[in-house]
Amino acid sequence: MAEDLTRIVPEDEHYEAEPEEAPAPPYQSRFQLLFGVLLGIGMAAIIATVLVLASGKKQEDPAAVNWATWRPTAKDGLDAVNQIA
Repeated sequence: MAEDLTRIVPEDEHYEAEPEEAPAPPYQSRFQLLFGVLLGIGMAAIIATVLVLASGKKQEDPAAVNWATWRPTAKDGLDAVNQIA
C-alpha cells in the first residue's frame, strides 16, 4: 500500500528531481499590499455600519424641537408652505 505512494524509478532510467518553485511575480508584493489596504477599508466600513446601527435612533433632539418660536398660522399644508416661503 505504501508502495503506491512513492515514485518508483527503474535503475536504468534517470530520475529527475521535482522542478524548483518559480520565482514570485514581480508585482506580487504590491498586489498583496493593495489587497490588505482594501480589506482593511472594507472591515472599517463594516464596523462603522454596525456601530451606527447599534447606537440606535434618538427619540427627540431638544435643540431641533425648539429652534424657533414662530409657527405657521395656516391650517392647510399648502398655505403653511406659502407662509414659510
